[in-house]
Amino acid sequence: MTQFSLASLYEISRRWSQRNSPEALTSDIPIKQLPRTRYDGNNSYNGFSADERKRTEQVMQVLRRKGFLSTKAGCSLCGSTERTQFHAEDYLDPFAATPICGPCHMTLHQRFNKPNRWLERLDRFSDSPFIAEFRVLPMEQVDFATWLRENTDGPHDPVRAVWPDRDIPDYSPKAKPLPQAATSAPKTSMKAETPRGPRPPIGFFQCGLEIGTRLTFRPAPEEDITVHTNRTLLWRGRELSLTALTNSLAKEYGVSNDRNRHWFVGDVSLSDIYDATYGPKAASAEGDISDA
Repeated sequence: MTQFSLASLYEISRRWSQRNSPEALTSDIPIKQLPRTRYDGNNSYNGFSADERKRTEQVMQVLRRKGFLSTKAGCSLCGSTERTQFHAEDYLDPFAATPICGPCHMTLHQRFNKPNRWLERLDRFSDSPFIAEFRVLPMEQVDFATWLRENTDGPHDPVRAVWPDRDIPDYSPKAKPLPQAATSAPKTSMKAETPRGPRPPIGFFQCGLEIGTRLTFRPAPEEDITVHTNRTLLWRGRELSLTALTNSLAKEYGVSNDRNRHWFVGDVSLSDIYDATYGPKAASAEGDISDA
């Protein structure tokens, strides 16, 4: 990508930042520590590492809660107000993001491997007032992070951009007090605790997956299946829950509809990911991966 194109990408990011930045941002926004990140992926983007993307997402959570960032206007590409989130090209500035819906966001991030889908979406919503900004986005991976650090002033840190004079600690979960031992009870009466009740429905984001993450249905590994929302998958242009898609694929390929055996992310079983996220099931519990 040319120097001029990277400068153009910077100008787009500046527009996004100016739309979101308050006229007077005070550095006394109350905060004890950064919140737990909602992004558990490991993908780099525009030269920014996964850790850098997580740090910016943590700051953006605070800004949204305090009313400095809002998605109420809806997707800046298609106008939808459903499942609206933010897309960023510059992860050094937590304000440099634009509201975007889940489907548009997924297609945007898949544009390097599936450019036609992205170009078709741009043509479909060519009447968007922000269409020119989306058309500037590169169609190949670029090292925008290095360009920004070499060509722009600091602080080059999303936390310092909001709290320039404070050291904000990263998220640290509160330590849970250990239960007191029942000293009066004989050791033989103490039983290991097991999880009780049904476990929560699977949330792909909570499990560390992100929009566009590919899942493999082992009996048919050639099927193109990706995470669409926190609760649904995209398959052949259809949005389905894990249960519904499992049933459809099992019927088509003549296999059991066992969600625990068939689903993988890379070489890791989705069942193992679910257990690691929500804890192992009780020995007496029925079923396993839940999405209902």
